[in-house]
Amino acid sequence: MDLLKIKEKLGDDEIFAELQLFIDGLEGKLKNVRKKADSETERAAKLADAQAKLMEKLGVESLDEVVDLPDAKGQAEAVKQFEAKVKRLEKDLNDSRAERDALTGKLRDTVSKTLLSKVLSKYDFTDLDVVEHYIASRTQWDGEELRYSVDDGGLVSLEDGVASFAKTRTGLLKQQGAGGSGYNPNAGSGAGEKPWNDMTLTERGEMYKKDPVRYQQIKSQATK
Repeated sequence: MDLLKIKEKLGDDEIFAELQLFIDGLEGKLKNVRKKADSETERAAKLADAQAKLMEKLGVESLDEVVDLPDAKGQAEAVKQFEAKVKRLEKDLNDSRAERDALTGKLRDTVSKTLLSKVLSKYDFTDLDVVEHYIASRTQWDGEELRYSVDDGGLVSLEDGVASFAKTRTGLLKQQGAGGSGYNPNAGSGAGEKPWNDMTLTERGEMYKKDPVRYQQIKSQATK
C-alpha cells in the first residue's frame, strides 16, 4: 500500500502520523504471517512430493490402498503417520492464510474510514452519519485505490463520487445560513414530500428504491 498517496489525499500530517503508526503495526504482523505462510507452503510442497514418491515405491495410487498392503516392515503405519502430518500442515497453512486475510482486511478498513472521513469533511451534510453509511456501501478497493461505484457499475475516484453525490442530493446539504443539523423539509428534493407517518408502505418502498439516503434521512427525523 502506497502511504505517500494516502498522505497527499489526507493533507493532514498529524492524522497521517497516527494512521501510519497503526498501519506500520499491522503491516509488521502481516509480514510475519506471510513469511510463515510461505514457509508452510514450501513444506507442504515438499511433503506432497515425498508422498508421491512413497506411493510410487509402494506401487499404489492413493493412500487408501495402503491399508490392503502386507503389514511387513510397518508400511501401513508409516503412511498413516505421514498422512496425519500432512493434514496438520494443511491446517496450519489455512490458519496462517486466514490470519493474513484478517489483518489485510483490518488495514484496508482503517484506511478507507480515514479517507472517507476526510472527503466528507469538505461538505456540510445535514445527516452525516446516514450519508457516510451510504457512501461507504458504494466504495470498493481497486488495487491500492479506494474508489466509488457509480450507478452504471463503473468506478470513479472517491472525491469525484462524493462530489457527484452532493451535486445530485442538494436536499441533504445544509442551506446557507441555516442552523442545527436537522433536515429542512423545504430543501432540494424534500419539497412537497409527505411526512413519514403519512406515507403508505408502498410509498416508503418507492422512496427507498429511488433515493435510499433520503429515505433514511426522513425516517431518522421522524423516529427521533
